[in-house]
Amino acid sequence: AEGVFADVQVLDADDVEGWLQATPTVHHWISEHLGRKPRDAQTLDQWWDRFQARTSPPLPPELFLTGREGERAELSEFLQGPAGVITVRAPWRDEAIAFVAATLGASQGDGGLAEAGLIVASAEVWDRVVAQPGFVTLLPVFADSNIALALEQEHHIILPIGQDQVASGTTIELPRPDRQGSGL
Repeated sequence: AEGVFADVQVLDADDVEGWLQATPTVHHWISEHLGRKPRDAQTLDQWWDRFQARTSPPLPPELFLTGREGERAELSEFLQGPAGVITVRAPWRDEAIAFVAATLGASQGDGGLAEAGLIVASAEVWDRVVAQPGFVTLLPVFADSNIALALEQEHHIILPIGQDQVASGTTIELPRPDRQGSGL
């Protein structure tokens, strides 16, 4: 009579399974939070936590954005557009991934990186993830990923590379962080 339960929805295991299959990033995120270790894939959130744990004190995300406002805007614009491929090149690949994580984390506010992106390290996992339709930001860190299939499924692809790798297509070249403009 009060309408308190008027909007209650019941989901069974099949509904949850279907949802997780349709959203690979969330599937990996929940697996990580349940203590599982998905093989050859990790969310940007998990990667960032491990990356920050390498140093004491942990490196702030702003460190990877300072003096790179133009590059950050370019990546953000790319992610707001249709499916495509862009390369982010830094002195080392982890710095490129950290820049992507910092950019996505800043754009999502307090929501974290749970749905922001998925780092994939093998062709087997890549093929399974890209086969799912819908929007996912994917960062392959292995050679010869099937980018065409990912684009057919309307995923954004960010190729993080180091200076020693050859870039092709649209590339964001990261300059050295600018100490003067950092505020750090």
